[in-house]
Amino acid sequence: MKNRLALSVLALFLCLFPKISFSAGLPSGANSRQTLPTLRQAEHPVKPDDLIRKRALRQAAQKKAALSWGAQTGYAKQTSLRNRWLRAHAEDLDRIFTFRPFLAGNKHVLLPSVDAGKRAFKLENATSSDSTLVSYHIHDPARVISIPPTFRDYLILSPGNPKKVNPLLLPKNAKEKKLWKKWTDRGWKKGKELSDRAFVIGTRQLVNAIEGRIRFYELTLAGQIERPEWASSPSSTLRTGEVLEIGDTVLRITRPARFTASDKWKPLEVREKSP
Repeated sequence: MKNRLALSVLALFLCLFPKISFSAGLPSGANSRQTLPTLRQAEHPVKPDDLIRKRALRQAAQKKAALSWGAQTGYAKQTSLRNRWLRAHAEDLDRIFTFRPFLAGNKHVLLPSVDAGKRAFKLENATSSDSTLVSYHIHDPARVISIPPTFRDYLILSPGNPKKVNPLLLPKNAKEKKLWKKWTDRGWKKGKELSDRAFVIGTRQLVNAIEGRIRFYELTLAGQIERPEWASSPSSTLRTGEVLEIGDTVLRITRPARFTASDKWKPLEVREKSP
């Protein structure tokens, strides 16, 4: 009797409140596809600010990597193309930029290079100053060499090997790909500019090296600078149980070039050759 009364009360309760069911505590419809959070997620829930911060950090890292990659590849490509052109015209460039006229000591002593400056002014204090019309400086002294330098030592640059980008930083969606292309293009342009700038610096150094040695010859003829001195040891024969060296000599620069006193200067005469 009691059981029948309990069932009647339960049936009446369900009829009066049909929306209440035993599954009311479970997700339904679209929410039923949601997964329960893990223990770590429950203990450390991700906040919206954390997501924004992570995206910002990833974007900054991607930008740095893309700019670096673009600059390295742009520099390498521009340098490789220029090196190819220089090697294709090596015969003409060897004839134009030659160091052979500046060799001495059985072609193993490279004569010094002299820099020139004009109209220098230095203020010592409020009552005195120092001015100079022309100044000379030996910036590359004479040295012993095995082979003379060529334009290659100044103009052929190493393209380098671009470092691979960390795979974690590669773009994963359309938005990241668009930004990645923008940054790599910017880096590529910058890399080409750096390559061109390095080439200009090398060209200037090459021209200065040759002009400085021509200037050394002019100062030598005017008696304003003394040529360097060098000495070679007598030829000898070196022999061990397994090696025989005949005609061994030692070449050594004994005194570098140096400027002379003004009483040793003389006018520099330039004469044209008669046809």
